[in-house]
Parts: sequence; C-alpha cells; structure tokens
Amino acid sequence: MFQSEAATLFYREMLKIATHDAWMPRDQVLALAGLQERLFLELTRKEQLAFSTLFARISYAGHQYKLSAQLLRLIHRFRRQAMAARNNQAQTALDVQTGLTALAQTLAQCSPVPIPDDLFPYLLPADQQFFPQYDQENWDFKAKARVVALTDHPEDQYFLDVDAENPAEPIKVRYGLP
Repeated sequence: MFQSEAATLFYREMLKIATHDAWMPRDQVLALAGLQERLFLELTRKEQLAFSTLFARISYAGHQYKLSAQLLRLIHRFRRQAMAARNNQAQTALDVQTGLTALAQTLAQCSPVPIPDDLFPYLLPADQQFFPQYDQENWDFKAKARVVALTDHPEDQYFLDVDAENPAEPIKVRYGLP
C-alpha cells in the first residue's frame, strides 16, 4: 500500500497544477506527466527490477496493485498524450482532465487516502472517466494488409484506406487507440 503522507502530497501537487492560471494546457500536461512518472517510480521503488520504459513500470505496478483494465487504459491514454505534448503537439483542457483523473484514480486505488473534494471539479465527469470499449461489431483484424491511404482524419483518429484485396470498398483504419 502506498504511504498516506506521500499520497496527500501527490494530491496537493495535482491541485496546484490544476489551478495554475498562467499555464497553458500543454504546460499542465507536461507537469502532470512528470508527476505520473514520479508516482509510478514510488509505486515500484521497493522492487529490485530495472524498468526500461515508463510503460513497463506502469504495467508492473498495475499488476502489483491490481488496477482495473479501464484505469490502465486511462493511464496509458494520458501517457501517450504526454508523449505528444513532449513532441510539441497542442493539448486541450480535456487532456489535462484526463491526466488529473488518471493520477487521482491511481492514488485512490493504491493508497488509503481518498480523492480530496477540492480536486473533483477538475476531474473528468464520472461517465467519461473510463472510456467504453469500442463497438467491434464491424471490426476485422488482419495481421498484414496492403492498403493505400486516401485521407487522414486526425480529429477522429483514422485513415480512410483502400485495401488491395477489396479495392471497391474503402475502409477506416483506426489509430491512437488506448
């Protein structure tokens, strides 16, 4: 179990980041990314393992603390948003809320300290915290496909492609999925 004093400090830092008026969302995402790295470093501090990536550290901590698959998707979604922020991509208030929610939910599950009431207004609404599974009714998986990308739709995160095996019917190839 994570130390109560450390959890309280993490919550306090999250609140400072959330309420920092002078920062743009990208600055807040980068600050939260640093906090995420410190949190998972603390969660795995006692282990005598060398983690090569943050992904490996998060996955290990997720297993050790029995974090739900939904929470892990949220954590990794924010980790990817942080990578985009490091690559100078613009961030939004929703990205900040995602990071705050991922960190707060992780702390709540790994420590005896509940999320403070003054942090709740900055988190994603309860119905948006965990992203639903994508409707896979019309999905198909191919290990390999030869396609020609026609257009990119970054706002919806998919390419409109034509598959060489069935060129008469364009297909959507999703990317950026958690």
